[in-house]
Amino acid sequence: MKARLTLALLLSFLSFRLAAQDWIEGGLYAEHYQLGYRSQQQYGGILHIGIGDRFTLNWQIGIGPAAEGGFYFHAPAGLIGGYKLMRTANSHPIISAFPWANNLAILLCAIPEGVGFYATEGKMRLHVSLNPLGFDYWNKIDESLIQHGRMVGTMMIRCRLMSGLKFPVYIAPQIGASFIYRLPEDGTLERIGFRVGVTIGYSNEDRD
Repeated sequence: MKARLTLALLLSFLSFRLAAQDWIEGGLYAEHYQLGYRSQQQYGGILHIGIGDRFTLNWQIGIGPAAEGGFYFHAPAGLIGGYKLMRTANSHPIISAFPWANNLAILLCAIPEGVGFYATEGKMRLHVSLNPLGFDYWNKIDESLIQHGRMVGTMMIRCRLMSGLKFPVYIAPQIGASFIYRLPEDGTLERIGFRVGVTIGYSNEDRD
C-alpha cells in the first residue's frame, strides 16, 4: 500500500514537471489555522506550476498538531481520491476487474488543488490563490476517537519577496480564509476558518 502511494506521488510530480510551460516554484511553509474553537498548526510544502506570465496551478500538502490533541492533515482532494481509488482497485472484487482503475487513480493524484494569479510584477509580487479542491482531516486518538474528513475551499493571499541571493530564494507571508463543505445539519465542525503563515521557497521564474 505504501509502495503504491509512493509511486503515485512520484508519477504525479513527474507529470507536474513535464506540464510546466514556463516556470516552477515550491517551498516549505508554517501556518496557524483557526476554525471556530479549533486551532491547529500546519507544516508542509507547496508546489506552483507557472502557466503563462501570471497564472499558476497549485498543490499543497501539510500536517501538524491540533490544540485539542491528535493531528490535522491537509492535501489536495484529488490526491486523497486517487489514493482511495488505488486501494479499492486492488481489493474490491468488482473494481479490481478493471485494470485502468489504477491509471485513473494516478490521474486523480495529479489534479491541482486550485489556481493562482500574480497581480503585480517585480521582486515583491502579490499572489492570489483560489483553491476549491482541498481536503482537511482531523484525528484525535483517545476514548472518543474523533475523526473528521471534509473537502475545503481556500482563498489565499501571499506576498512573495525574492531575496538578493544568487540562488533564487523567496519568503512569502500569507493570509487566507477557508470554507468547509458540509451539510447544514452536520454540526461537527465550524464552516469558516482563517489561516496565517509564511512560506520560504525557490522559484526559477525570471523577472529581471
